Amino acid sequence: MIILSFAIAQICIAQQSDINVRYQKQREELLERHEKNRNRMLKRYEEKRQKLMEEYEAFRRNIRVRWGEDEPLESTRKEWVEYSEDLSSRSIVDFENGEVTIEVIADSTVNDKSIDKMLEKATEDLMASKGKNIDFKSEVIKQTEICPAPILEGQLDLNRQKDPEKITENIDTENGRKRKVSIHLELVPDHIRIRAAKYQEIIHSHATRFNISEPLIYAIIEQESFFNPKARSIANAYGLMQIVPESGGLDANIYVHGRHEKPEPEYLYDPYNNIELGAGYLQKQLKVYFKDVTDPRCRTLCAIAAYNTGQGNVYHVFTGKRKPDGAANKINKYSYESLFDHLRKNLTHSETRNYIQSVISKMEKYKVY
Repeated sequence: MIILSFAIAQICIAQQSDINVRYQKQREELLERHEKNRNRMLKRYEEKRQKLMEEYEAFRRNIRVRWGEDEPLESTRKEWVEYSEDLSSRSIVDFENGEVTIEVIADSTVNDKSIDKMLEKATEDLMASKGKNIDFKSEVIKQTEICPAPILEGQLDLNRQKDPEKITENIDTENGRKRKVSIHLELVPDHIRIRAAKYQEIIHSHATRFNISEPLIYAIIEQESFFNPKARSIANAYGLMQIVPESGGLDANIYVHGRHEKPEPEYLYDPYNNIELGAGYLQKQLKVYFKDVTDPRCRTLCAIAAYNTGQGNVYHVFTGKRKPDGAANKINKYSYESLFDHLRKNLTHSETRNYIQSVISKMEKYKVY
């Protein structure tokens, strides 16, 4: 009996050893496959990145040849810039001041009648444009429209400004002397209100989903981009709510979609995607980072400041550290008015100090929406 038990024990030990060997082999094979897949993915990513850089360099080179400029004009937080497909014309829309510049470039021998036709065509194209997710043709990223309707629909009344003055400038390029002709137009006086109304359905949907005040979303969009869907800042924040992929974009993507990846600019230029992540990020500020602030108005003030500068910088105002430890307890000692004054005086960056005042002010006018 003892011998039988010993034999069984030996068999068990042998089986366990065999299982361990097989498990270890399977684990090594799995890790090897994972590493190969990871390397293939990294290689594909690097190839696409390199191809995209080459395409952008070709775009820059074509701008330099045609326009005589070292760098193409690009959209900013307040301005939307778009080139025609053949790069013979471009439009610059200043969404803050309601001003439009349309420019065409041609050989110096082209007559005035042909220039007028080019300007007319460029104006028509601008009025019909729904925006592009990328400024140049690409094999890596499919060029698509970013809005369902023309961005300037109802905002550019040509009957109010017939025969605008044409400004001519001679430009020396690699292909010889060119003639650049510009006209300046104005958007209708209430252009911001008209653009805001375009996003009413999207804002209502996401505000309801994330339980966020609609006036707050409208106010932040106006403050961030003046309702410019192609907005891009010098800090590489993108779209209507100016989301930075590496920081707020990543944080919002994890919170909203459970995706631990930063959203691409092309994704953020889509108004639906942008407002979804922006509203989700606001909810995270309210429901997570400042959830222990008891006064809803004070909690909103902190969220507005954090949207601009990050929650760590708001914590720092109260604790001297960029961590939440004890921040809510100190914030709860303030009334709304005194908290507003405290933030306005003590936030590190003047931009954020002005930001909270501007957003709060803008919220008032959107309460009627």
